[in-house]
Amino acid sequence: MNIRLFALGLALAALVGCATANPRAKLVWAGIYCYDSAERQADASTPSGFRLTNITQPRLLTRATTIKAELGRSFGIAYRLKRPGANAIPYRVHWQFPADGLTNPRTKVTHHTFERELGPSQAKTRGLGWSFTEPWELVPGIWQVQILCGDQVLLAQSFEVVLP
Repeated sequence: MNIRLFALGLALAALVGCATANPRAKLVWAGIYCYDSAERQADASTPSGFRLTNITQPRLLTRATTIKAELGRSFGIAYRLKRPGANAIPYRVHWQFPADGLTNPRTKVTHHTFERELGPSQAKTRGLGWSFTEPWELVPGIWQVQILCGDQVLLAQSFEVVLP
């Protein structure tokens, strides 16, 4: 019972924070990027069972919304939050995958979406992306990433993933 009340309290705080700060997000770029290094962190909520963290020196290679599905390719967005205090509010990232979804052959689970919390950040520019690390992730179609605050979509960007 206490856990449910705590979770409800966090959800209400996020909604109130969003309403009070009236946050906005501005797209800086959308495209293909690279990075020097990253660490794999176990995360059972992701389609692959891990996510990349501590990404160092991410940099834009090409502005693009059409992405070739190739192992090792990373694509996504960089954005800035607008409004005083906006960086102190918790946000969520929401990925929408093509209609067939991503099916992990190890778990046999098909994911049509993936969502996770983004903690507060003092970074002026933030980045979000997807790196093709598994062959079964190379699914053509429309992939969309959204930045959410409560139920408010602050930013949405679609990418068309195509087979080479």
